[in-house]
Amino acid sequence: MVELTGRAGNWVALQGDSYEVVAEGRTLKEVADKARRRGVKNPTFARIPRKNCALIL
Repeated sequence: MVELTGRAGNWVALQGDSYEVVAEGRTLKEVADKARRRGVKNPTFARIPRKNCALIL
């Protein structure tokens, strides 16, 4: 399970099967750039809902 508390409304990049958050930011481009700089080749991107609800990846 990934801890997403405090990230409401932001984009995140997750690493492969571990679903480790490798980047976070306000825009998808910002997050993709951060993930690429950290050497993550194929991250999974998700936008965290602003309201409290389930997020299935």
